[in-house]
Formats: sequence, C-alpha cells, structure tokens
Amino acid sequence: MSYITQAHQGLSAVYQNTKPKVTLWPVLPLIQGFPAVGFADKLGERAGDICTVSVGIADDLSFNAGLVLSPAKTGKADPCDLARVADMVVTNLRQKAGESRASSPAIPEADGRSTSTPVTART
Repeated sequence: MSYITQAHQGLSAVYQNTKPKVTLWPVLPLIQGFPAVGFADKLGERAGDICTVSVGIADDLSFNAGLVLSPAKTGKADPCDLARVADMVVTNLRQKAGESRASSPAIPEADGRSTSTPVTART
C-alpha cells in the first residue's frame, strides 16, 4: 500500500509513467466513484498471481494497493479483479477524513512527501 502524493498528478502520472512499462493494464470499474487501473509487469503477468491497483482519489493524489494471490488461487482468479482491497482503503480514507473534519476545524494540507506503508493483501 502506498500513497502517491509527491508528483501532484494523481492517476495521470500512473498513466504517463507506468503504462508504457507494463504488459498488463486493465482499466477497472470505478471504485466508489474514483477511477482505477490495474497493472502487472512481465514477471507478475507470467506468474499470474500479482497485480497493483492504482486509484485516483483526487486530481493530484492516488494510491496503489498490491494484490498477491495465494498459491491455491494462482491461475484460478485474476488478481486485478480483486479491487475490493482498494475499495476497503477508500472506505477507510473516507471514514478518517470524516473523523478529522469532525474533530478539528481545519485539515492540514499534504506536505508533498510520499507516504508508504508496506502492506500487501494476500487472498
């Protein structure tokens, strides 16, 4: 799980910088109204067990969620179809934003640094 805050280009930066370098690029259905894409490089596509889902949550912000299938599901499920993990992240972000707004009158602006929490969902 990583939040892309430094580029200030949202999902546009993923299209520009990542799409040309990957072999798997499904455009996913909207996730709670936010655009999303999945992608895997050649190794991930060959293995068929990994996909990164990027969700544009604002014009200048996006996040990535890495999805890895368990060995029992490899070859039986498409990891890019498992966007429910990204949906859970959006739900959590919405809940936290609501809590922040309720508890303080002003929400601080992002400081421009990229925040990354190394969590990968395994299904």
